[in-house]
This record gives sequence, structure tokens and C-alpha cells, in this order.
Amino acid sequence: MAQKTQQGTGNFALAKRTNIHISTKVGIEISRHLRFRSTTFAKKFLEEVLVKKQAVPFKKFNRDMGHKTGMMAGRYPIKAAAEFLQLIKSAEANAQAKGLNTSSLKITKLLANKASEPAGGGRHRQGTKRSHIEIEIKEMSTKKKDTKSSQNKSSSSKVETHKTEVKQESQKVNVKESITEIFEVFAGEADLKAEEMKQAALSMEQKLKEPVVTAADLLKEAQKKAAELNVKQKEQKKNKEETSKAEKLFEQLQKNGTLRDGDKE
Repeated sequence: MAQKTQQGTGNFALAKRTNIHISTKVGIEISRHLRFRSTTFAKKFLEEVLVKKQAVPFKKFNRDMGHKTGMMAGRYPIKAAAEFLQLIKSAEANAQAKGLNTSSLKITKLLANKASEPAGGGRHRQGTKRSHIEIEIKEMSTKKKDTKSSQNKSSSSKVETHKTEVKQESQKVNVKESITEIFEVFAGEADLKAEEMKQAALSMEQKLKEPVVTAADLLKEAQKKAAELNVKQKEQKKNKEETSKAEKLFEQLQKNGTLRDGDKE
């Protein structure tokens, strides 16, 4: 099986496959259905045919052919679909090599021609089915759409610029108000901090003015208090001794009978 690809000039690309083992009638039906379609649609359709998810509608060569869902007559030509899929992919590769946009390619020419029918070997020799298929894809221009989109974009950009100017003015006013509020808050906090600092300084000065009590001073005070307690204890002892002496004398006088009755009372 020979394969041949051609590279055209301009905004289109060509591809051709010769002497492939498919029916020419099936190739004509597939070509009729995919002609003037985009390459993305064609690839998706052929992939669904390979999985038997979608059938190829047969309009001309449909004698004694059963219907399929969504159409009168159709089939799932898997072998032919695979060949056409390879043809479309090779044409897209040629377009990409030329620098065309592969996402905006359209099939402008798709043909299936009958090839030679060489006889097979053996006693009962029969001709084999062979076909030539050819494709031409073209890049679709998007100038009109671009002009319309540019006009829409320019008008929308003007509206957006006006909106952005209004938003910027409102944002400036809001920023000024927020800045003044921030300065007021900081000023109030600064006044509070100044008052707190003054109070702290005054308390520190008072603490510094107060006499510092050292360990030696504490010892002296403790010694003084101990001496005073000793003196008090000595005085208490003396008083107790004197009172005890007086009591003893009183008892002796009572025994001797020198005290009077009035004195006893």
C-alpha cells in the first residue's frame, strides 16, 4: 500500500493515499458526509464510527441496506473510517508544518476514486477492491469576526475605563477618609501613651525619693528593739521581786501581831 502526501502553497494543505484496500462506494459516502466540515468534527465522527457509536449515512449506494438510529440507511465501515482518519491527520500535520492554525481548518476537497483491481492468486482469480483518496484542507479567515470583536472590545473598554475612573475617584475619597481616621486614632493613642509615661515617671520619682532600707539599718533596728525588750523584762523582774518582798513583810507582821485591825482591813 503506497502513501503519498503533497504540500500546497498558500493557506491550504493537501494529502493523498493511494491503492488502499477499501471499497470505493464506501469512500464516496464517507467523503460526501465529511466534505465542507471542520477537521475536528471529522476526526470525532470517524472515531465514533470506529467504536460503532455513530453510523455513516449512505445516500446513493444503499440498496437492500438496513436503517440505523437517526437515519434511513447506514453502516459502520471500520476499515474505511480508519483510513480516512489517518488521511485527515496527515493533512493536519502538513498544515502545521506550514504554520497554519490547526484549530480552524476546514475540508474543502475530499475525494475517493477507484484504483486498479489486481487479481488475486489461485485457480479462481478475482479482482480486489482498491481506492485512491485525496483531501484538501484550508485555514478559515477570521477577519470579520476579529473586526466585530475589536469594535465590541473597544466599546467595552471605553465603558470599563469610565467605570474604573469613577471607582478610582471613590477609592481616593475613601482612602483620604481612612487616612484621617487612622491619624485620629494614632493621635488619641499617642496622648494616652504620653499620660501613661508621665504617671510612670512620677511613680519612679516617688520610689527614688523614698529612703532605701539596707540590711545594716534593719540589724540596728532589730538590736534596738531587742534592747528595749530586755530593759522591759528587767523592770518586770524588779517589780515582781519588790512585790514579793512586800508580801513577805506583810505576812511576818501579821504573824508577829504588830498590825492593827484597821490596817488588816
